[in-house]
Amino acid sequence: MHAQTVEATDWWAKSRGQTTANWIANYQKSLASRHRTVLVEVLTKLGAQTVLEVGCHCGPNLIRLAEALPTASLHGIDANADAVQAGRTWVADRNLASRVQLHVGRFPDATAAIASGTYDVVLTCYALAYIAPADLDAALYECGRLATNRSAQRASDAARSASWPGVPSTRRISLGTDAHHPEQLEFMELSLAAAWLAKIPADRILNFMPVDSLKHWAQSVRGR
Repeated sequence: MHAQTVEATDWWAKSRGQTTANWIANYQKSLASRHRTVLVEVLTKLGAQTVLEVGCHCGPNLIRLAEALPTASLHGIDANADAVQAGRTWVADRNLASRVQLHVGRFPDATAAIASGTYDVVLTCYALAYIAPADLDAALYECGRLATNRSAQRASDAARSASWPGVPSTRRISLGTDAHHPEQLEFMELSLAAAWLAKIPADRILNFMPVDSLKHWAQSVRGR
């Protein structure tokens, strides 16, 4: 891993000190967030029974999945020991400890000894923002190595079946970086790549709209 990845991981792994409790509580309060609901919907359609989350924090995604998929086995890794310990307690309190296991570790070193194809699905939510661009190929390769070919094919099929023409014309997305350091502003390239792979038309992306059109769109949304 390059120095930028190591530095970002070190920052994530360090204790938040007196703010640790609030930091973890904010993740726990986000259990019902829309993006977690979308993850549950997608993995339910895929029929996932074994899942690994890279960068699981205290486990909100895995808890949502465990409650929606009662026979699934779910694993998560995260570099922050405080988050993982809090997550283990949270999982136990919800009687999910037999199916949800959280581990402290740094990706991809923490998964190097796991056999290829162990999981139906390998997912990550924002964690790749802490990977330097020069290390992304290796990180994505490791995610693919750990997932079964069956799940990769089904995920690809699901992506191809997505139909933007069926989405209301008033719907838009915006591209961002989720940057936590000035250097991470360059991650806008990842947003562009994701939009391109998803075949999202440029006229549905706020960043590409002329100022006057953007203002008109914003006014129309506020007027609902």
